[in-house]
Order: sequence, then structure tokens, then C-alpha cells
Amino acid sequence: MSAEHLPCDETAHMAVVPFKAAVDFAPASRSEVGRQRLFDFSVIGHSSSANHLRGSKGRISRSADRRTSRQRPVPSGRHRGRNFMTFGDIVSAWSLARQPTTLASPDAIAAFSRRRRVPSTRYPSIMFTTGKIALCVTLFVVGVSLIEACVLTRRQRDSATPFDWHEVWISLADLAGRKLFALLPLSLATPIFALAWDHRIFTVTLNSALMVFLLFIGQEFCYYWYHRASHRIRFFWATHAVHHSPNQLTLSSAYRLGLTGKLTGSAMFFAPLVWLGVRPEIVLATLSFNLLYQFWLHNTWTPKLGWLEYVFNTPSAHRVHHASNVDYLDANYGGVLVVFDRLFGTYVEERADEPCRYGLTTPTRSHNPLVVEFEHWVSLARDIASAGGVWTAISFVILPPGWRADGSGETTEALRQRNPAARRTVPVGTPGR
Repeated sequence: MSAEHLPCDETAHMAVVPFKAAVDFAPASRSEVGRQRLFDFSVIGHSSSANHLRGSKGRISRSADRRTSRQRPVPSGRHRGRNFMTFGDIVSAWSLARQPTTLASPDAIAAFSRRRRVPSTRYPSIMFTTGKIALCVTLFVVGVSLIEACVLTRRQRDSATPFDWHEVWISLADLAGRKLFALLPLSLATPIFALAWDHRIFTVTLNSALMVFLLFIGQEFCYYWYHRASHRIRFFWATHAVHHSPNQLTLSSAYRLGLTGKLTGSAMFFAPLVWLGVRPEIVLATLSFNLLYQFWLHNTWTPKLGWLEYVFNTPSAHRVHHASNVDYLDANYGGVLVVFDRLFGTYVEERADEPCRYGLTTPTRSHNPLVVEFEHWVSLARDIASAGGVWTAISFVILPPGWRADGSGETTEALRQRNPAARRTVPVGTPGR
């Protein structure tokens, strides 16, 4: 019995052991689109459960009920003999549980997709469990950041730069605002991922360690270019600047991500993974894991970590990324790794003789969360309105932050030209701040 033959309101009555569902992701040819079954469930034991199931032709017969109680159906395809959930299914359940109401959810993507081929996970027990885990993770992240704030408040009480609790409240307001925005159907990820899924060239199954590793590397590569563009293109920077606005680097800075991220189309940087056949909800979930890893990077009290600095993104490397020093601009864009930073020449090491100054090159002075969230969009709108020409207006959108038509702006390149003492040389085209 496949899930497509079951009414949605009856799936909750299925006597399916949550972690014992056989899933068939064998890719179908274009001519087999209408016949492809993305999910096949193995109904385990409990013959009485068949009374809750209705097929496409009515209630299941008693003979089918007896067959179900006598033996376990055998999975088809490459999953034959394996009667458990794959890594991809668990990740899908996590993604659904974390953001079940957003337009970027798999069900919404499926509704937008012409062929309705985006699979949706139907494991209520797993989704309930992962939903609780997601809530616990959020509470843990907030709780740890508040503990850090209390400790730093005590340590910096008599220092020249006392701890600023306003930064924490702004970050909490941003987190709460994004949770509320998640209830609104305002995400461009849906049409972008649906288009990529409709034209995918493979259907990827995460049934081996190699495939999981390749997904990790692919996601890290996409994240690097997304992050690089967020610093180089002013349209994306208007959102990302919110994350860099804190004038002190603390754990609470990690969840200040900006309210307008879903409206900028940044999902396009991860669409190649969907086009290659990775299910959209898995792409979203792996991005969540990436951001969760980065939570602990936002601190000033972790020292350098030796040889780990050569491969992984560490607090030291991320301090450089958040610094507004001219020497440190345009650096360390990786999420979990710094491999691509080293490969593309954007890695910069933290130096003892150059202490990090955090925040923007033009520091944010307001403690009003709305000002912090939207001041860069307002500035961009003003520049476009006063552009005086179509090309100048477009340039304000797609060129680096700080660009001016007369060359008087404060792009990263301009700042370095005005500061010859800067020790780092950056090739032309390296992303802006």
C-alpha cells in the first residue's frame, strides 16, 4: 500500500513503526511521471490497523488484512531487504517539524510544483519528536546566549567597554520577528525550489555515507557563494547587514539574521542542489544544521584551536569575518569549513597585533530594532530614487555596498586604497564587506 493511495486524514491511523518505513526513491523517466511512487510504506503487524486504511477502491478486504498480519511486505528497488528510514527521511522530518507553516515547506513546494513531485514526509511520530527537538534547540540557544551575557556583564562591569544588553534585546526581537514572519506566505524559496525540482536531472537518495558527505560539501560550496554574494551585492547586503550590525560579538549575534531574508531570493544559491536531485526539504534542513554549527562561533573568549584552524570555521576565523578593520574585510565566508576560503583567496587569519573591532564600517547607533532591521533598505531606496538614471539605479542594487557613481563611495577597495598601511592585499573582485 503506497502513501499516495491513502487519504491525508487517515495517515495518522496507520500502524507504521516510525523508524521502520521502507522508502523507494528510484528515479522515474519523464514518461513515468504519473506512475512514480515516491514513498512506499511497510505496514508492520497489527492486523487491526488495516481496518483504518482505505485504498483507491474502498476498504481493504479481510484477506488483505490476514496477509498483512502474516508477513511483512518486502521493499522494492535498491532498498530491498532494508526496512528502516534513510538519513534523508529523518532530515526531511526535521525540516518539516522546524518550519511546518512556512511557504518554503515541502507541502507548499509540492503545491506550487506543476508535477506535484516534491515528496512530503508522513511520519507523525517523527515530526512530533523532531518538532520538540527543534523547540528545545531554540530554547537552548537563547538560554546559553543569556547565560553568556550575564557572565560577560559581570566580567566587564569595571572595564572601559561595559556589556551592552541592548544588543541582546535587538537579537531576541529579530528572532521573535522571524518566527512571526514564518507564518506568512512570503518566501521566494518556494517558486525557486519548485522550478529547480521540476527540471532536476537526477533524484538523489541519501542512503550511503558517501552521498551524505557529497551533500555536505555541495551545501558548503553553495553557502560560501551565498555568503560571499551577501557581502558583495548591496541588494543581499541590505538583509545581511543586520547580522553584522552588533557592535559587540556575542552568542546572541548568531540568531540576528534579518527579517527580509526570505524576500530576497537567496534560495537561488542553493537551487543547484535541488536541480541535481536533492529534495528541497533536505536542502533547507542541511542549511539549518550549518547555521546551528555557526552559533558557537560568535564569541570572543574561545582561543585559536591549533590545526583545526586550517580546515574548520572556528571562533577565531569568524571573529575576523565580523570585524570592521580594513585588514579583515572580505574574509572567511565558509559555514562549517574554511576550505573554499583558502581555495578562492578569502581566508584571513586573526592577528594579535590587530584586535578586532566589531560592527559595520559605519557603526549602527540606534537601539530601535526597526531601525536596525530596515535602515539599509531605506538607504538603498533613497539612493535609487536619487540615481538620475536607470543604469545608476541598477548599479546601486547589484554593486558592492558603499558604491557611488563619482567614485567617492566607501567600498572595501576604496577603503583599502585610502589606507595603504593595510597589510592584506585583495585581488580585484573579492567580495565586499
